[in-house]
Amino acid sequence: MAIEKNAPEFRSRQKPHALQFIRSYVALLATFGLFITFGAYRNVIVGYDYATDEASGSIITQAIVLSGSFLVGFALLATNLVNAATIFRRAAPLYVLPLFVLASALWSTDPSTTLARGVILVAVYVSSLGVVSYFGRKATYSIFTWVGGGIVVLSIFTALVFPSIGVHQTSDAVQSVHAGEWRGVLGHRTGLGQFSAIFIVFLVALRRQISGVWLLPLLCSALTCLYMAQSTGAFLTCGLGLAAFFLLGGAARLGALLFKTTSTALLALVWSVAALTTSTNISLLNLIGKTSDLTGRTALWQLVRQSLENNWVFGLGYKSGFQSISETAVFNKAYSVTPNSQSAYLDMYVAFGMVGLVFILLSWWWISLLEGGRLFLAGRFDMRLDQTDANMRVFCVVLVLILAQISIAESFYMESNNPITGLMSLLLPAGVLPTTAWADQKALGQRASPVISRRVQEG
Repeated sequence: MAIEKNAPEFRSRQKPHALQFIRSYVALLATFGLFITFGAYRNVIVGYDYATDEASGSIITQAIVLSGSFLVGFALLATNLVNAATIFRRAAPLYVLPLFVLASALWSTDPSTTLARGVILVAVYVSSLGVVSYFGRKATYSIFTWVGGGIVVLSIFTALVFPSIGVHQTSDAVQSVHAGEWRGVLGHRTGLGQFSAIFIVFLVALRRQISGVWLLPLLCSALTCLYMAQSTGAFLTCGLGLAAFFLLGGAARLGALLFKTTSTALLALVWSVAALTTSTNISLLNLIGKTSDLTGRTALWQLVRQSLENNWVFGLGYKSGFQSISETAVFNKAYSVTPNSQSAYLDMYVAFGMVGLVFILLSWWWISLLEGGRLFLAGRFDMRLDQTDANMRVFCVVLVLILAQISIAESFYMESNNPITGLMSLLLPAGVLPTTAWADQKALGQRASPVISRRVQEG
């Protein structure tokens, strides 16, 4: 007997297809929103002219584009508040930075500037939380694969077809020394190089989940961007990231050695930060093609530290702190155009003082040593944990180590509309989601929505 279209049996078979279509459509919107959130074509949106170092775009236009990129994440968050609250509770240390950004308005030299600039960074974290709470862990990884793939592929396209946008030029008013090197859709060779390096490590970690038809082209595109950006720091990030991934992946099979290895790596990074002000780093810097003063950075850091001697406890507020320092006569004489200190560690110190710096570094330590190690070791004894899950647990630990390394001589972590902040706010919360249905029930308890368990498994 034929089944009528209005019959319950027919509707029950139709519903999953309809939901799947809606879910795919939402994923497409989320991908586009994250693409803008990660800073793709940011300079085009603001109407930035590289020859004059001026932006002619309308502030209203910029606000509309940024708001639109956050809208999907906010909507997903609003419809999944219980799941988002559960993730926030499990990953609370990840949100220390946005909390300090907002709190710093209380002691900021210019609260309005701190809030205006800080709201964008907070929005990045909130919208990313919405994406993770709706899609779950594996689907979030898939979305990031498309976002990262779009960035590297369009960077190649832009560099070849629109070189004035995608390639540093000799006519650039700022940093024409990088002429000929690719900046892609991210506006600067360092941003493109560092993102490509992290994306390569991500693809290697996720290689079992990505079809070979897509894996090889994405890897080749990321390698092309990494090479053409010619960023020494990015080469270092790629090499250290891959080495740490395979080292920690092997160490985890030996149980507690993961903790020892991660601790040793973090201590080495702390030592490298301290060594920047000594003569012991000269030979190493020369080896990787850098001058002993890190292209003038060490003198800049010394000047910033001296300017903060009387405000070292809580700092001077997010963004407004460095702005007030850069407006002094002594600073202006030495550095005319410097939006940050070229070191995320020092930017944290300027904005939040020693208190904020310590809390944020402790949050990194929690992710890499405690949460990363605990989750991966727990998965080691769970026979239902597949190799992709195991690799991504290790990747989350490696991601924090990469962040610690990048932050020595770059300020990405403290900037809002850039790929490093975007991927940290997206991938690390996804990394702390439960691995199995049993873990879901144990970790989430009765307060969590039953949907998140299914999404974690399906995602």
